[in-house]
Amino acid sequence: MKMENNLLQQKWMVRAQKMMQAILLFLAVSFISAQDPPELFQFNQSTLQAAYFIEEVTINGTPIDTEDWVGAFNGDICVGAKQWDTSQCGEEVCSINVMGNDGTEYTPGYCMPGDIPNFKIYDASEDIYYDATPTENITWTNMAFNYIDSLVANSIDGCDLPDSETTGYLHLTADGEVLYKSPEA
Repeated sequence: MKMENNLLQQKWMVRAQKMMQAILLFLAVSFISAQDPPELFQFNQSTLQAAYFIEEVTINGTPIDTEDWVGAFNGDICVGAKQWDTSQCGEEVCSINVMGNDGTEYTPGYCMPGDIPNFKIYDASEDIYYDATPTENITWTNMAFNYIDSLVANSIDGCDLPDSETTGYLHLTADGEVLYKSPEA
């Protein structure tokens, strides 16, 4: 009987050891494959959060890639970020948790009730940050679940000056060329 107990204990120890090895392998792979957010998308966790579900995120009308990121900002302070891989999201609608100011030393400048977060998209392949425009500007409220149809970024190669019937249209391209359209009579 004592020998059977020892044999049973040995089997359980072998199983436990194999299970620990599997867990360690999983953790190692997870750690190696984990990506840090881009530099401008670093933020601290807060105990106050609101979820913003966004159905579609595009740059120049094209859906962003799985390596790209979406960041939420309160002014110029990042208050949330997520790598945007829709295959990892329910019904291919991802959400970003937007952090609020919980009064700790880690969340000054974070969202307060009534603030409207602004968004940026990081294009990883081009290493470019874009300001993005949501279809709806929804105020931040703790524990809210918000839905935005789309988040759109457009790249601009230069600077446009106001267009009117009396002034015409000027466009400064990225290479310094000025394009001009005369005013209509």
